[in-house]
Amino acid sequence: MSSEPHVWALTDDRAGNVSQVIGVADSLGWPYELKHIRYTPYIRLPNLLLGSSLLGICQKTSDSLAPPWPDIVIAAGRRSASAALYIRKKNPKTFLVHMMSPDTRPNEFDIIALPSHDTVAGASNLVRTLGAPHLVTEERLKQARDYWAGTFGGLKHPKTALLIGGNTSHGKWREEEINTLLRHTRSLADKGSLMVTTSRRTPSHIVPRIHDMLAGMSHYLYVYDEQHKETPYLGMLAHADRIVVTGESISMCSEACFTGKPVFVYSPTHAMSDKHKRFVELLIGQGFAWPLEDPRPDWQPVNILNEAGRLATVIRERYQ
Repeated sequence: MSSEPHVWALTDDRAGNVSQVIGVADSLGWPYELKHIRYTPYIRLPNLLLGSSLLGICQKTSDSLAPPWPDIVIAAGRRSASAALYIRKKNPKTFLVHMMSPDTRPNEFDIIALPSHDTVAGASNLVRTLGAPHLVTEERLKQARDYWAGTFGGLKHPKTALLIGGNTSHGKWREEEINTLLRHTRSLADKGSLMVTTSRRTPSHIVPRIHDMLAGMSHYLYVYDEQHKETPYLGMLAHADRIVVTGESISMCSEACFTGKPVFVYSPTHAMSDKHKRFVELLIGQGFAWPLEDPRPDWQPVNILNEAGRLATVIRERYQ
């Protein structure tokens, strides 16, 4: 079998799914073709009903799913599962890799990568991940460090990056949680500088509070703007000496723990589901992160969390 199989990476309009799919495809090191798919209203049907059809796929606006068929398909999220199974129906030899639950019969896939904080029944092909695969790599961090050197290079050491998420479908941040995050972060960074970024989910009323926290210290603040395409997020990860991140964002926690730098997690309880709480417990329990409420400025992680790289290794081993 060729050392460089034909790979399709299925992407859609969900940034988290795209990040996982491309992150794993990049880590494989094999040439791959992006296949962007869009959906019809039928995608809301259960995947057990959609099966291996394109009923939920808008073929007019999606990239073509036609021969030559790929050797490997990488997909993520419930909605892309039927497209992956359609490809397998057309070419039974295609090796299917799916991240997160496909919400259908799991053994129809060759690999299902599922976070340790999630549950699934009857999967003999399960690969457990701790965090989410993502696009952050050593090379991208190096590039970001050079690109953002003029912005962050002159800030005072130690440089602390604060990555703030926000409200979720599970609940909203409480005032006492905002106060706790900002108070402990300021204490941790008091002798150095702070680089702060908000996100799409950050409530706007938190921003003035951040300004108050930053008063009198060396800092940089980026307030998320959906229209502003160039964000300093990677630059902050690259220049930080340590990172504070909010635990309701599995992707930001995973990206922070990839850097190998000390990561301090704050969990806004009211915005976190049970699975998010289990995820943070595992991160801390396995030595990838430390709770912000018990600050230890000298704490160091035991390892680098690189689930995209680990999953790519599993794919290479199982694909034959």
